[in-house]
Amino acid sequence: MTSKVIKILSIVTTIAGIAVSLVSDYVQGKKLDNTITEKVTEAVAKIGK
Repeated sequence: MTSKVIKILSIVTTIAGIAVSLVSDYVQGKKLDNTITEKVTEAVAKIGK
């Protein structure tokens, strides 16, 4: 019984770690996209002046 519980917890922990990693990568990507958009908008605004 205890061995099965430990195996299940191990699998759940691994899956949770992978999920957190994927979400973190997604959020970082979105932040980078927003930063790039802001910088491009600023550059275009400077050229337009």
